[in-house]
Amino acid sequence: CFYCLPHGEPSWAYKEKLLTFEELELVCEVFVSLGIEKIRLTGGEPLIRRDVPVLVEKLSRLKPKLADIALTTNGYDFVRHSAALSSAGLDRVTFSLDSLRRERFREITGVDGLDRVFDSIETAKNLGLSPVKVNAVIVRGRNDDEIVDFARFAREHDVRFRFIEF
Repeated sequence: CFYCLPHGEPSWAYKEKLLTFEELELVCEVFVSLGIEKIRLTGGEPLIRRDVPVLVEKLSRLKPKLADIALTTNGYDFVRHSAALSSAGLDRVTFSLDSLRRERFREITGVDGLDRVFDSIETAKNLGLSPVKVNAVIVRGRNDDEIVDFARFAREHDVRFRFIEF
C-alpha cells in the first residue's frame, strides 16, 4: 500500500533478519508465562511468509494458557491458507480493506484484489473465525468519502469494522 510500503520492500524483511518459528515460539512461551493471553500475527503481510499455519500450530500448543491467536492480513491470499490456518488453531482474523471501490482499491494497494478480499472475509466467517474484523485506514481526500459505505458493509456482512486515522 502507498502508506505502509511507500518505497517498496522493507529492509527488515530479509530472511536472515527474521526470527525463526522456533524463536517466535520461545518468545511467545515467555510472554504467555508472564500473563499474555492473546497473540496477533501481523507485521505487514504475514501470509507472504512460508508455512504460517505451522507457526499457528506451534503457538496453539500454548493453549489453554493462551486464549486467542489472531491474524491480520490484507486478505489477498487468505483463502488459499484458510483451512490450514483454521485447523492449526487460528481463532480470529482481521482484514485490511481501505476501499470498497475497485479502482480506488487498486490505487491504494497496487493490486486488483478487491474480490479476493471479499472472498476472504466470507471464507473466514464460514470457518467460524469470529469475530471477523475489518480495518480501514482513512486518509483525508482519498477514501474518507466511503465511511458511510464502510458502515453499511459492516452491517450487511456482519463484521466488526474499525477505522484507523492515517
